[in-house]
Amino acid sequence: MKVTKRQLRRILKEAFAATAQGEAEKINAQTGANQYGMKLVTDQSFWEEQGVSTGEELAMSVLKSSYSDLYKSVHGIRPSLRSFETIDDINDAIYDLDRYANKVLARDRADEAEWVTYEKERKELENLMPTELEQQYDSMPQQSGMGRQAETLQRLRRYLREATK
Repeated sequence: MKVTKRQLRRILKEAFAATAQGEAEKINAQTGANQYGMKLVTDQSFWEEQGVSTGEELAMSVLKSSYSDLYKSVHGIRPSLRSFETIDDINDAIYDLDRYANKVLARDRADEAEWVTYEKERKELENLMPTELEQQYDSMPQQSGMGRQAETLQRLRRYLREATK
């Protein structure tokens, strides 16, 4: 389940519930997850089977999942296992990753604009370049000497036939 920055701040401001069940209920209510069909399980025994018993542990688990999702969206792969000691550690990592993602996005947009300019200039230059037929014509003798006029006309006709095929 992905948690937005605003939701994250709200979660961090309030004290954690004593149990994972209480924290799951609180997170579901705060994030509006119920209306999107992405609510957290609110069964304490389920969370204890997962190794999560307190509200703080559940909050850390949700934040780690959000960090992993953000990391994957930025880098294309899941991060290697990283141990976070506190909620603040995870929050700082998410903030740093978000800042990095914004820098990458800005750089990509600048690169895209530069590429568009490059392509426009390349096409303009391409339009100024002579065509293959023009290049062949330019390489032909400009004046025909004795007996060369017929040969030149034959070559010109051959070039035209090849170019129009």
